[in-house]
Amino acid sequence: MNEPTCQELSLPWVIEDPKIVEPFCHQGWIYVAQLYELQNRLQILAYEPKRQVWHGLFDGLLEKETCQDRNRTEKIKLRWDQGPEGILTLSVQTPGGCWFLKQISVQADAPLVIEGDLGHTESAIALDPEIQSALAQFEPKPGCRLSHWLKVGTSLYIAIDDDEYGFTLWRTDLDPEPRRWTALIERGAERFIQNRQVFALVSYNCWLVIAAGTVPESRRPESAFFDYRGFELLRLTPESSEWDLLCGVPRVSPQGLKLPLSALGPSLGKRGREWHLLSSQGGRLWVGTQDEEGFKLWHSLEGEDWQLLSDTAFALIYQIREAQMLRIAERQALLFIDSLEPNGQPLARFWLLELGG
Repeated sequence: MNEPTCQELSLPWVIEDPKIVEPFCHQGWIYVAQLYELQNRLQILAYEPKRQVWHGLFDGLLEKETCQDRNRTEKIKLRWDQGPEGILTLSVQTPGGCWFLKQISVQADAPLVIEGDLGHTESAIALDPEIQSALAQFEPKPGCRLSHWLKVGTSLYIAIDDDEYGFTLWRTDLDPEPRRWTALIERGAERFIQNRQVFALVSYNCWLVIAAGTVPESRRPESAFFDYRGFELLRLTPESSEWDLLCGVPRVSPQGLKLPLSALGPSLGKRGREWHLLSSQGGRLWVGTQDEEGFKLWHSLEGEDWQLLSDTAFALIYQIREAQMLRIAERQALLFIDSLEPNGQPLARFWLLELGG
């Protein structure tokens, strides 16, 4: 079996001012949308992995100056949505409304073609109506909040964060009416408030894989040597509601004794290691973490034996704001890391991953 490899992509631009970056992969191409906040400028680039060439697709200004209010930049978001017939929509959601670009692919070996100019609406682009209807019927109890949802076949799974009792994972079928919700995991998988939040929820083979824990600023004082408030990885079999502990704290649950199948404690066995990424690509599970040695990218076939994919540039990543892993092809993916330099400047970096056999 070929082992995964990674190569950092050289970027065709220089940071001009703080910006928001959002990548997207479609038909073997990599698309990067950048919003320059001080200039109200939207730029879209396309990268062709076969020829290792960047193409400029769009460079335009937003009509209203909503981006220049620096106190509201956290409310500005870029989002890609793929609709029917291959039509893609890039939406720029701001406090002043939503700008959008619609694009459609003409040929498999050519980049997307921009159709028309920037459009504008006063409201954000809605979710899929079926999913939106199901979510509207679910009412979390006070103090709880929906953090993730995932559609698998005709089932919808949602994660509810709970600062008092720990997260809950629910499931409903989208077909019948009225819908009935079933709790699959409760009380933070019996770790209670130390698993108050779900960081990520992905589908992998016949399982759902969950990264859960508590962000550093919300953790209680240390009280145990082994359970040092790091993240856990859980593996759920939806049909039976049976869950396994991949890494984390051994404990007794209503399903019996749960021991970490990887023989690793929280945070893959290291105090101070923080979670940043969970993905399923190329027949492997992938986890991105950061500690005092920099960013680390781990992979595993079943979540029990974890291997490290190294790159010298990972050690130079200072403060991660966001990490994503996107599918390009069956055995190829894009790793995107948005971070802050020691001087506070944002830095977006990309790696092309060959996922092996």
